[in-house]
Amino acid sequence: MGIAFLAAYATGQVNGFAAIQDAWLAGPKISIPDPGTRRTYDDLYRLYCHLDSNLSTAFAMLPTLAGADEEMISGSLSSK
Repeated sequence: MGIAFLAAYATGQVNGFAAIQDAWLAGPKISIPDPGTRRTYDDLYRLYCHLDSNLSTAFAMLPTLAGADEEMISGSLSSK
């Protein structure tokens, strides 16, 4: 929250702390989950966990592959 305020203040989005007191620091809202959607969310969470564990190696490779693509692109442009 502090960093968000500093960013908003630095970019002129707010003039001071008083400007965010009501909008950003309102009391908590109580949320009651819909029991009818629980199974859907449970299924989606299991899918997320499956994808996360199975794709972690591929995600770890992305920075290396992105660098290779940049080298190929810059190499092909400089050869023209």
